[in-house]
Amino acid sequence: MRIADRFKYDLFMYQFNNVKTSLDRIQEQMAKQKRVLRPSDDPVAYAISVDLRAESVIYDQLERNILRVTTFGKVYDTVFGTMKDLLAEAKSVAINHAAGSMDDALRKNAVKQVESIIEQLVALGNTVVGDTYVFGGKKSNSAPFRLNPDYSVDFIVPEGAEQGNDIFIDRGNKAQYTISGRDAFYNRSKTIYESPNNKYRGEMILNTTDLAYVVDGTNNTIYRNGSAITLTQGTYTGATLASEIQTRLNELETGHAVTYDASTRRFTFANNTTNNITLDWSNPGSTAGQMLGFSAVDATVLANGGWDKSDVDTGTTSFQVEILDNGYYQYSVNGGAMSGPVAINGGTFIDGSTEANAINRGIRITFITTEGLTEGDSFEIKDYSIFEMLKNLRDTLSDPLSNNANWSRTNIAKIDEGLNIIRRNTAYVGTNLQTMDRLTEANNARQNRTAKIISDTMDADLAQLATEYSNLSTIYQSLMYSFTKIQELGLLNFLK
Repeated sequence: MRIADRFKYDLFMYQFNNVKTSLDRIQEQMAKQKRVLRPSDDPVAYAISVDLRAESVIYDQLERNILRVTTFGKVYDTVFGTMKDLLAEAKSVAINHAAGSMDDALRKNAVKQVESIIEQLVALGNTVVGDTYVFGGKKSNSAPFRLNPDYSVDFIVPEGAEQGNDIFIDRGNKAQYTISGRDAFYNRSKTIYESPNNKYRGEMILNTTDLAYVVDGTNNTIYRNGSAITLTQGTYTGATLASEIQTRLNELETGHAVTYDASTRRFTFANNTTNNITLDWSNPGSTAGQMLGFSAVDATVLANGGWDKSDVDTGTTSFQVEILDNGYYQYSVNGGAMSGPVAINGGTFIDGSTEANAINRGIRITFITTEGLTEGDSFEIKDYSIFEMLKNLRDTLSDPLSNNANWSRTNIAKIDEGLNIIRRNTAYVGTNLQTMDRLTEANNARQNRTAKIISDTMDADLAQLATEYSNLSTIYQSLMYSFTKIQELGLLNFLK
């Protein structure tokens, strides 16, 4: 059978174009150093590459997050180191004052020294990294501390925004990269602050540093999905109250978990049932809401792990005590109106009751001796504050008539409590930095491993491509030579 010249020509051109296409592809592969340039080159390898590059993007983001935590951690480490030095300086001032050896000039210098310490601590509290106030909690775009003319200091972050910010540092794992000013300068244990102008030189003790949660007929109801849940009346700790609430919820439907975080004094309701639930905090009958720290806004808690957490700290209650004459004192709660007379050391709670209730929160103050208690002497019971402690030291030193060296003697331990807060935070930061070092190594290893797999899957073997390119170039040149000869044939030119 005779094969037509046109067929031979078409076959030749087909092979010629194939060689040209292969040569162009190898040139592109060599230029980009990639074996797979498009899905059609190797669909399986290309799909693997897409997945791995998505993984790589995640690892890159985790690397940036870890670096952010590390950067803030190093800032905190420096800040807490400086705070430690400043409180040690304040303690030295208090010790010298307690010794009773300060003359008027030394006392005035000590006042300036303590004022400088307070100013420096406020400046540290308002430290900024980039555009973030590191102690500003979730409201980190404005200064969290304000120094007043009398050297009192206000923490002006809204209560619901006090907590630090967290960020993902691994799959499913977060780390807190900012520390709340509340955690850095305050302690949630109740402390007695005595006015530096008091005539009283004795000691006072509290029966507890933690407030009780007292459930009575006025605050014993929670509404869930429109149904009332009644709590058993009694006196609870945060943990035991959480357990009581959980028990009552699970009587309706199993799968509820209620916890109490002592570090924030907040409750968390977790819904592990298969149905969404509504906690009806806006219902006027939901009388336990305020005690538990929830605002009057209903919360829909999603099934299978949804949760609702207290909006505010539930343990901020404070008391003011002022001595009256004839063995009595009066008190106020949270700066409210003063009460009627209460017998000093009457063996009762701060409000004169014989049992814990929602007003006294289980707090009792006892004066070791009543000798020297003078009408007008005043005391505050509230959360510990480094700033409050230093202001009292400053006020004690500022009054030339008082020059209450006894105050300094009895309150040196309060400076130690501030140092303990700093040690606790320093340890937390150190542990966090060590964790970030380990995570950095692990994340780098994953990035390198992913990059190698992508390289093995997608990258070209340049030596092999060079050989293929050389072979194809030889073939291509031969075909080009043949093509020029074919073009000289008039018949084929006609056929074209």
